Amino acid sequence: MNHILSVPKYFLGPAILSLCIIGTFATRNSMGDVYIMAVLGVLMYLGAKVGFSAAAIVLGLILGEIAENGFLLGVRLGNAQGDTLSYFLTRPICAVVILLVVLSAGFAFYLEYKESNNKTDDKKQANKSTPDASTSIGWWVLSKVNMRQWNFILGLIFLAGSVLMFFHTKSFEAEPRLFPQILIISLFIMSMVLLLQNLIAPSKDAKKESFHGWPALKMTLIFIFIFLYIVSVEKLGFYVSTFIFMTGMPIFLQPGRTSKFYLKCVGISFAFTLVMLIVFYKLLVVSTPAGVFL
Repeated sequence: MNHILSVPKYFLGPAILSLCIIGTFATRNSMGDVYIMAVLGVLMYLGAKVGFSAAAIVLGLILGEIAENGFLLGVRLGNAQGDTLSYFLTRPICAVVILLVVLSAGFAFYLEYKESNNKTDDKKQANKSTPDASTSIGWWVLSKVNMRQWNFILGLIFLAGSVLMFFHTKSFEAEPRLFPQILIISLFIMSMVLLLQNLIAPSKDAKKESFHGWPALKMTLIFIFIFLYIVSVEKLGFYVSTFIFMTGMPIFLQPGRTSKFYLKCVGISFAFTLVMLIVFYKLLVVSTPAGVFL
């Protein structure tokens, strides 16, 4: 693990992204899934800057279908017994799960409260560093939005989105709309809590400027580079595009280096792409996007 972490990020990042493309595409052989992955990745990166954790969304994507199927099965069994609510609340295993959920949520709130009370003035001073040129010129307004304002903006967006989704689900059949509506109502309640929390008792990080000092221009170019890579995967083929991306990204992130560094980028990219070709194309026979080339 230490050897992997010692790999420079400008090599490790493109390698991880290429593996993500293989895993996403191989699920249904759909480039649409790859584009969705890229968009969600960018959104989750930006969300992390304003305090959102991607872990909950990942768990939702993995466990959502399982939870919905189990819930609907429980509803059918409860209806067959004549009392759905009693079926969910009185069975021992359901009571244990509900108790664990309540304890987990309570412990999370406790940790957040404890962490908010242990903030130091040094961290606050660190957030007041001078922004770089790209932020001060092109993203000055964005860099001035603090955590409290972000919470208001996102809380209102989620609140409006939950209302719109609730009315949209009314066109569904009775049983299929049950689980989505429960989630939407939960989203509505949590959005209200977020807004009220910022009105009544904002956190000590409320004045923190999430994008203060953020290299906006550089990150925008990286996002564009990534999407061009994904587009080229569909046009040129996965392995050729991966070689180009693996070579170009380090050179873009580390400009002005020696010719030895550029040759190193080409050599590492060629070796990585060759290993990918042997493992996934020859040995595992995993489907990858095919364009003009492999």
